Amino acid sequence: MDAQAASLDAGQLALDVRAASLDAEQLTLDVRVASLDAEQLTLDAQAASLDAEQLTLDVQNLVMDVQQLALGAERLTLDAGANYFEHDAARFGRGSVLFDRKATDFVRRSVHFELVLPRLHSMISPT
Repeated sequence: MDAQAASLDAGQLALDVRAASLDAEQLTLDVRVASLDAEQLTLDAQAASLDAEQLTLDVQNLVMDVQQLALGAERLTLDAGANYFEHDAARFGRGSVLFDRKATDFVRRSVHFELVLPRLHSMISPT
């Protein structure tokens, strides 16, 4: 019976060693899973960082687009002002031409009057 008990004890010891070996393998697998989880967290953090950088670039592009729109609006305002100024200048030019015509007409009438005046004077005054 002692041999049978020793054989059972040896079998139990072999089972305990096998269980310890399986526990060690399980711990190794758990450590490997934890390592992979840590790597995945690192990759996720890097992806989030890249996403944040992309968002920053997108916002900068939007700011530049808004600045371009503002410059375009300013150009349109300046163009409208220039067109208004050109319109006023053209209107002033038309008024200047009209003034020149009236001045020419006045000079023409003055010359005519100066030519007619001596004749009128001779007709009116008794000589």
